[in-house]
Amino acid sequence: MVRLLLGQGADINAVEENGCTALHYASKYGYLNVAKLLVESGASTNVTCHDGKLPICYASASSHTDILHFLMKKDLDTYHLMEDKKFVFDLMVCGKLNHNKCIQDFVLICKAPLEAAVKLCRNFRTIASKEKERSKDLELAADYCEEMATNIMTISSSLYNSEPLLRSVDQNNTQFLDFLIENEQKAVVAHPTVQQHLSHIWMGSLEWSSAQIFLLFLICLLLPPVWLILSLPLNHRYAKTPIIKFMAYLISHLYLLALFTITVVLPIKPISVSPSLIPFWYEWILLAWLSGLLVSEITNPADRAGLGWIRIITLVVCAIGLLVHLLAIVLSIYSGEDLRVYLYIRNQFLAFGMLLGFVQLLEFFSFHHLFGPWGVIIHDLIKDLIKFLVILLLFMVGFSFHLVAIYQPVYDRDLSANISVMDMFEFLFFSLFGLVDRDSFPLLSNSLSWVNKLVDAIFGIYMMVTLIVLINLLIAMMSDTYQRIQSQSDTEWKFGRAKLIRNMNKQSISPPPINLFTKFLAYCWAFYKHKCKLCTVNVQPYLDEPNTDLQNVESHSPDGLVPYEQESWKANKISPECE
Repeated sequence: MVRLLLGQGADINAVEENGCTALHYASKYGYLNVAKLLVESGASTNVTCHDGKLPICYASASSHTDILHFLMKKDLDTYHLMEDKKFVFDLMVCGKLNHNKCIQDFVLICKAPLEAAVKLCRNFRTIASKEKERSKDLELAADYCEEMATNIMTISSSLYNSEPLLRSVDQNNTQFLDFLIENEQKAVVAHPTVQQHLSHIWMGSLEWSSAQIFLLFLICLLLPPVWLILSLPLNHRYAKTPIIKFMAYLISHLYLLALFTITVVLPIKPISVSPSLIPFWYEWILLAWLSGLLVSEITNPADRAGLGWIRIITLVVCAIGLLVHLLAIVLSIYSGEDLRVYLYIRNQFLAFGMLLGFVQLLEFFSFHHLFGPWGVIIHDLIKDLIKFLVILLLFMVGFSFHLVAIYQPVYDRDLSANISVMDMFEFLFFSLFGLVDRDSFPLLSNSLSWVNKLVDAIFGIYMMVTLIVLINLLIAMMSDTYQRIQSQSDTEWKFGRAKLIRNMNKQSISPPPINLFTKFLAYCWAFYKHKCKLCTVNVQPYLDEPNTDLQNVESHSPDGLVPYEQESWKANKISPECE
């Protein structure tokens, strides 16, 4: 009948009220022969209905794998299909029917199969976080796509030069390597080809040994003028080398910890000796350093995963300490009381910021093959600890309230024997570490004689539940987390190393507090160059890298490798007409 209608001149792409064509209905109801006839007669496979669905979407929704396989061989808008969450989910369902053959065919028909595999993996994981009923199947499909991406990378690197592939951009103008890192494609990022490409970017034109690099680090650490020269955006070969920038940022962080030390740990002028509200010279330098950190967080793209949030928390805590100092200055104008307590409170906030600064050193150590996985392990163990504390808190609050109820007096002989909920909570908390035993509890002088036995029973139940059940549960959780990450330590280290190299490559040359001066000069130069018009596209290069010659960077890069930010910088370079 369909062949007869086509022979009589029927419009093969005619649509009904829902915008569906004959090919849509043939795909929906599984008529393979009809679909073949329509396609061979010129029916378009890219016609969408009013819901934006292609015929292949109806085939996947109805699990007609034969029609799905046939339509995949035709001209399709694969980018549109990969963004359709319903089609991605249906593709997983069809893949379950034939050992992921549908997923494999869809990836291989795409013009960029590696990109398709990575995007499908991302979409599967995104849907898995929402579809809890099928999350396991979606995670398995995502793992299959990640394995396909790794295999495609292996094949392409053995046949062609993979560096142009890693520097390519997608439709959203995103670097492919950035896309891999942002979507946590750890297996692909850990591929030897990708790591070799990252090593080229990390070292730039330097061909130094580890001993030479460490010697330069010591020289910069002990001689601040050398560190200052390497941190300035001068036109030298080290200006844009990520390992040099990493060294400059690490030394800046160590100097910050030293300033914290001489301010709150071993103060040059303690509060008890010189309680002045006017900051001393080292406190002014600390304020400049913290201001530089704030400018760096605003202007530089930073990684917020893992330990990345510590930088923000450090700035917030230190800002609270500075507000306390300002409050003390305001109060000193209107009152003559002793305000040293405010300076002491300020120092406690700064001390907490210093503590977070020491923890942040783990982020700098992520490039190392030993300390890198440890940082990931510590991050996941802390997540397990937070989950455990929620359960522990429920039991501790319940037992605290119960014991306080037992300690309610029956007689009014000694009212000082009463105990509060917070005191009981403190007793139960320190009993977990063996610092408090049953003899440390207050005496029950206002209650009945048998209440002591009740307290013994409740406290014994608490100790059994917390020490035998909950503590062992925490040990089991942490052991499982440690073994899981330890088995993937090489992959985790390489992925953390890739994130560090990318962040160093995108960050500005000058670390805090030097960036205060370089950014100020950059904005002044752009302000003058563009006659106060700072909201144009062409002004961005002046704000990113002031006084930098990109051609000099390219000439010193191995194999013509240019960092990602520099490539986009080159594309947006100001033309003579704009000047």
